[in-house]
Amino acid sequence: MSSTAVAVSRPRRALHALLAPRRKLAIKIALSVTLVVWLVHSTDRDALTTALLEVDLLNALLAVVLLFMLIAIQTWRWVIVAQAIGVSFPFVPAWLINQIGAFFNQVLPSSIGGDAIRVWRLRSGGVRTGPAVASIVIDRLVALVGTILIVVVGLWWILGWIDIIALRVGVFATVLTAVVGVTVLLFADQVSSVRRLARRSGLARVLRLPVMARLVLFRPRTAAPALALSVTIHLGVALSVWVLADGIGVELTSAEAAFLVPVVILFSMVPITIAGWGVREGAMVVALGTVGVGREEALAVSVLFGIASAIAALPGGAIWLATGRSRETGASTAATT
Repeated sequence: MSSTAVAVSRPRRALHALLAPRRKLAIKIALSVTLVVWLVHSTDRDALTTALLEVDLLNALLAVVLLFMLIAIQTWRWVIVAQAIGVSFPFVPAWLINQIGAFFNQVLPSSIGGDAIRVWRLRSGGVRTGPAVASIVIDRLVALVGTILIVVVGLWWILGWIDIIALRVGVFATVLTAVVGVTVLLFADQVSSVRRLARRSGLARVLRLPVMARLVLFRPRTAAPALALSVTIHLGVALSVWVLADGIGVELTSAEAAFLVPVVILFSMVPITIAGWGVREGAMVVALGTVGVGREEALAVSVLFGIASAIAALPGGAIWLATGRSRETGASTAATT
């Protein structure tokens, strides 16, 4: 087989691998559809349709632009994280790769589809698989830490808005689970039983991830800008939700959006549905309901946010079509680890 044929077949094999566990994907699709259908069925569908159709187009466009700009900011954070673990690549190629990844996160029935595409494009540019995967995993970890920081800062107000004890417990348990998960990932290599298990299973290299994650999060010169960008991104997402809510006439303060939307994002990170659909809508209905937003309006805001996110990612499809068959991203990349 020619080298060109090999290069072309690689993304196809990667996509096939992502779609291979069909039973798991079918369950995720079924959960997404079931949750969305249940939410729509349990609301006033006329009011929901009215809210969706009467959204101010200028607000909707502004939300799309904001979400599109956040992809560039996320790329900046990714570059910082990658450099901290010894992987160097220029911003523009990284942004192109990231935009492609955002597109595939929206269209593939797998929550890691975009990440797999990002790894493949980095590999095509000369970055080895291990460092490429590590840069993406740690970038996601930094994003999660940023979410936790915002929620923890706003926890006093969040719990004050919630008057149902079960919901308070649920929010607190989710935050605690996220904190424990991050802690375990950061220090997994320090546990002797984990090291022995990793050696026996041939996964010893995986324990390099905690070491590299600490290089990012335990060094102020790296952690400060990376976490600042994470907080900026999450607040930007909250701003886009606030803009969409304003576009359908929902009264939502900036503080409510800033603290409640990250909670919604935290819940939608649970990988049980397709691109968070269903879980995000349910969490949005509950979260915004705590500050008096009606069920139909909250669901409309969440659906509009999902649509705006998909539109903001669409340029990645065009970039993929223009460059997807080439082995290079348009500029040289290099791995130093």
